[in-house]
Amino acid sequence: GLIYRDGTNIIQNEPRGFIQDIDDFPIPARHLLPDIADSKFYGSSFRSKRKPMTSMVTSRGCPFSCIFCYRLSGQRFRAHSARRVVNEVKHLIEKFGIKEVHFFDDLFVANVQRLKEICKLIIDEKVDITWSCNGRVDIISKNKEIVPLMKKAGCWYMSFGLESGNQKVLDYLKKGITLEQTRDAVTWVNKNGIRSGGYFILGSPIDTKETIRQTIDFAKSLPLDTAQFGLMSPYEGTEIYEIVKREGGLSKVDPNEWTPSSGEAPYVPPALTSQELFSLQKQAYREFMFRPEYLLRQLKNITNINILRNYIKTGIRFSKIVFLGGEK
Repeated sequence: GLIYRDGTNIIQNEPRGFIQDIDDFPIPARHLLPDIADSKFYGSSFRSKRKPMTSMVTSRGCPFSCIFCYRLSGQRFRAHSARRVVNEVKHLIEKFGIKEVHFFDDLFVANVQRLKEICKLIIDEKVDITWSCNGRVDIISKNKEIVPLMKKAGCWYMSFGLESGNQKVLDYLKKGITLEQTRDAVTWVNKNGIRSGGYFILGSPIDTKETIRQTIDFAKSLPLDTAQFGLMSPYEGTEIYEIVKREGGLSKVDPNEWTPSSGEAPYVPPALTSQELFSLQKQAYREFMFRPEYLLRQLKNITNINILRNYIKTGIRFSKIVFLGGEK
């Protein structure tokens, strides 16, 4: 698994095999870091209900096949046991005074049985923690009983990769979900008192003004607390990169170095220009965020000065996107 230099030669060893039981790893040595209780890593009001907070990664790999994802940890899902996860949460509380955790797993809800066990342990052992995670709408839609359990165990926010409001685009991206599952899951999460966020991708190879219009309208029709409208970025090593490369659509802009000030999108589908794509992105944010009903719902969520400060920071950030430039 190593790559190293031997004189003028670059030596690349064969990839090492996956470690199957990741419980073998010790709890991360967070005491070697700056005081994590003072960390300002999470500035968004949608990712921190209480402070101090930190993040945890409890699994590796994602079993799904979205063509835009490079799956850094592979496609084979491997996870810490429920007991190990809760023990680490307790360690964070006892050693660092942590009150909230964001589970940074690619897909925290991938193993529903493990998720149930984690929630039950938190509840039964009265672990004082609030938390957020990444979900997936088809899993939630098919396993609705897990949502109230998550809420009882301290979950207050769940984000979803929703990608598009057009089913043909979703199928092209090999997302493996339906628009009906999205509406069902987001509505159910909202009904159970868990806030939700949706990630959308604008500018897929078969996107047009009409399909992006459908995505904006779909996002607005959902009871989401936040939405991000990113531009398609064909990272090397992904299936979408090979498709775009084969069709001669690679941008001169490296997706890893792209910024709104680049003046060119990391990828532009045949039916659109770069300028049209940026304009649609601004329009998406403007229409989603400046609806009276949406603003009123967010005002109701402000319960302390810390949340107010975070909302102000978030508002400034998205205002810059809407009025000054796009976002990756």
